[in-house]
Amino acid sequence: DQGAPDRATGEPQFRTDGWGADTQSEKQLSNGQLSIGRVISEQPIPGADLPLDGQVPKSRVAVNGVPSRKLYDAGYNYLMASDYVSAEATFRSFLRNYPQDGLSGNAQYWLGETYFARGDYRKAAHEFLKGYKTYKTSAKAPDNLLKLGMSLQRLGQSEAACQTYTQLSDKYKSLSGHIARRLGQEQTKARCR
Repeated sequence: DQGAPDRATGEPQFRTDGWGADTQSEKQLSNGQLSIGRVISEQPIPGADLPLDGQVPKSRVAVNGVPSRKLYDAGYNYLMASDYVSAEATFRSFLRNYPQDGLSGNAQYWLGETYFARGDYRKAAHEFLKGYKTYKTSAKAPDNLLKLGMSLQRLGQSEAACQTYTQLSDKYKSLSGHIARRLGQEQTKARCR
């Protein structure tokens, strides 16, 4: 499921069509559905008030003796091994200890993926939205919006998903090929067009 490495991060790109297969019934997903107002609005998200100015400084100090890159790599390796619980815990630790590291935007995105891959679309939507709002200049910002829309769609919120997809295409005019292709596929699935 891995493709060519991402130019910005060096990490392999995924064919996300296999990730997050619907593992819950429609009935389970529809309980307590998210509304577009609560998802896309500018309501505060815990931990999303970090002062970011577009140039996030890289951490140089290790926390508890573990350098930021080593902790990030451990989380990523857990994710690649489909150990989503360990990946979640490791990325949460990374974000708690290195909130302004140059890899924090990526770590937030991968945290959302740990939920998406397990079919917990409500938590995935929360983490992708948090990633988009907190790390707007991150290379993963468009990916966060795409996966937010996909999470909403899987929660039965097609209208909210379509609005998210529109926001993605409006904000990022020159999307990379794989994101643009996936966006078109997801808009078709949600009947946005």
